[in-house]
Amino acid sequence: MTKPANLSFTPLGAIFDVDDTLLNNYPVKGGMGLHERARLFAIKELGQKHNIPELIETTEEQNKHVIRRATEHSVEGSIWQLFYELGLVKDRKIDHANPLLREMAARKHDLYEPILAEFGAPLPQAVEFVQAMYVLTDGKIAIASGAKRRDILVFLKVTGMDAYFLPERIFSRDDFERSKPDPEPFSLAFTSLGLSEDDRARVVAFEDDPKGIESAKAASLFTCAITTRFERGDLETMELAPDMIRDNYVAFAESFGITL
Repeated sequence: MTKPANLSFTPLGAIFDVDDTLLNNYPVKGGMGLHERARLFAIKELGQKHNIPELIETTEEQNKHVIRRATEHSVEGSIWQLFYELGLVKDRKIDHANPLLREMAARKHDLYEPILAEFGAPLPQAVEFVQAMYVLTDGKIAIASGAKRRDILVFLKVTGMDAYFLPERIFSRDDFERSKPDPEPFSLAFTSLGLSEDDRARVVAFEDDPKGIESAKAASLFTCAITTRFERGDLETMELAPDMIRDNYVAFAESFGITL
């Protein structure tokens, strides 16, 4: 059960996911997210190119939540899940060598970069909270994200958060073999902080997605969930539930005893 109480220790470090944790991926309430928009463009474009009717006819609704049902939290995971649901592949296990998957993932990344540059914005008070955690942990903060490194760097530069995250403490999909829910992304980020293995429970990880929460918990970190995409009840009932759930960074700041 999620602990309702405030944080009972001073964090030695902090690790952040990016999409929907720091980045507001849904600037228009109820509309498609930035990733979903780029993915749907790529789906339809390559459906036309390769004459695949199932892709051409993919709807916004079919595209919208495939990443929730995917076996891994990644661009490749969401695209493969769509292939599976459309009957284009028989096995739900991702074939990362599949030529169409690789082509579509690359095209989605190309389409996403200008969308991010134009519409990418942080969640309310996210920048201020990152700054506060940077001070609180003496600069020991990192990123563990399934996004591409170039997209993370664009977002950090646009928001000014590049001042707080050292390049060697930014871990993207380019840097690990196994995506979330595997603990590898958060374990790599933890190791970059230079702390003792015994300090894992005093490093706080911030996530929005159940697969990311599983990853952070499996890495033995104190896991904080923000309800940007999932309801509190859904997160509380996870088998590996987060240690703290809050609706926004103002609430996290109050629970951490810091002022934004």
